[in-house]
Amino acid sequence: MLLGGGAQNVRDSKTRVILKLSFDRIAIMDINIHNRLNLKEGACRMFCLYSKGCEYAIRALSEIAHGKIGDKFLARDICLKVGIPEAYARKTFQALVQNGFLKAVTGPGGGYSLTRDPIKTSVLDVIEAVEGKEHFSKCILGLPACNNQSPCALHAIWMEMKAGMITALGERKIIELAADPLAPKKNKKKKKG
Repeated sequence: MLLGGGAQNVRDSKTRVILKLSFDRIAIMDINIHNRLNLKEGACRMFCLYSKGCEYAIRALSEIAHGKIGDKFLARDICLKVGIPEAYARKTFQALVQNGFLKAVTGPGGGYSLTRDPIKTSVLDVIEAVEGKEHFSKCILGLPACNNQSPCALHAIWMEMKAGMITALGERKIIELAADPLAPKKNKKKKKG
């Protein structure tokens, strides 16, 4: 969904099909490696686009973006609207406060207020705030020694896919998700005549 129209190299359907097939192959390899290593269910496996906490942050910010910068809101109200568990979301909100997306409002009633313009805030900004700036530098197979000098079997394809994905996530703004989180970004066509 988020790749649907971001970077030029992921806009056409042929490229999206190639990316989908590549991600499917990676997922199959992930399952095979996971099973071979006898990892427990839910154990960290290969690279994930982002964590559940990051998903909650994106969903919460897409709802918060309906308001104005500085408007106060309660975490429980946002959690109810977007269907995320409040206890878990509070940790995510702390990360958003620490990274300047939200401000914690103290005093009677408490709550939070939006401090960063959702028109200028990209999905990539949120991912990096919650997951860390180095999140996308990890090996897709989860190998600690993978790099350009000592690449894993998927290194080259991951570097190519990652570049397009990062560009697309950097172009997609939170305000676009607030408008309609399920709608793909539409390419503007020039009218003739």
